[in-house]
Amino acid sequence: MEKTEYTPTEIKSLFAEAMEAVTRKITQPFFITGELMEFRTSAQSGWSFFIISDRDARVNCMMPPEISSRIVFQNDKSYKVHIEGVLRISEKDKFPEVTIVVKSIYETGPGEFEKMKEKLFADLDKKGLLTKAELRKVPTSPPPKRIGIIAPCESKAFADIESILGNIEGLSLIKRPMKEYSPDSLIAELQQLSSDIEPCEVIIISRGGGNSSIYNDPVFLHFVASCEVPIISATGHHEDKTLLDLIAAETLSTPTSAAKWIEELHRTYKSKIESAKKRNRYLSIGVALGIFIPIVIIIIFILIKHC
Repeated sequence: MEKTEYTPTEIKSLFAEAMEAVTRKITQPFFITGELMEFRTSAQSGWSFFIISDRDARVNCMMPPEISSRIVFQNDKSYKVHIEGVLRISEKDKFPEVTIVVKSIYETGPGEFEKMKEKLFADLDKKGLLTKAELRKVPTSPPPKRIGIIAPCESKAFADIESILGNIEGLSLIKRPMKEYSPDSLIAELQQLSSDIEPCEVIIISRGGGNSSIYNDPVFLHFVASCEVPIISATGHHEDKTLLDLIAAETLSTPTSAAKWIEELHRTYKSKIESAKKRNRYLSIGVALGIFIPIVIIIIFILIKHC
């Protein structure tokens, strides 16, 4: 009869055996085709790191200096590539992590994300929206005090943001919990938040579900580009790069990061105001002394003269 109850040590041993068996099968070099994104090179080691992905999955890749020195990819672009490599399985946070160690690589064309980006920018430019989107920034002097938040009903984004910004005097958080996350529903919420009698000064969009394709929807992106209210993209831990990130007024990795960024705006602005008040106070004292001292000198002179 097959054993169904194990100790933690036995489970760990079984896992190690399974990983060893898998590793034996994949130690031979193989070929893979996909979309290369988020390319970066370590100045210290010379190794390059990037993501290769398709519609449903992404895998970390690393490339040694002898190959990196001959090939340069731009971090803000995506490429179709053909790779020869081997798998390396390591442990990260007590979980297995799979990385492809690149032995050779060549570009076969622009990636799908790059094609979508070029088409979006061309369409926005044709309608005069690209410049408008580029110029729209989150206000800093003074920083925003009426902040909209769009997130799923069950999201922790509302509580996380409120825990950071809730104590700022005069600041209002307008929460829009959503049961259904779709391009149409996002547009409807953005319309309401930007056209209220008291419209928001900035809107934070948090991730809804696991599907990032929503943030690449052309209709939704055209609305974001035309929206009068600056939008902060805070749709995840950068597991997926989206077109929303490229046209939003600001892009932060998470709602918590967005809240901390806004908190820092308020802290900086308050510090500037206090410094200005101090300067004005010293200036007032200086002006008063500038008037008072000559008067005192004149009085003393008159007294001396009449003595």
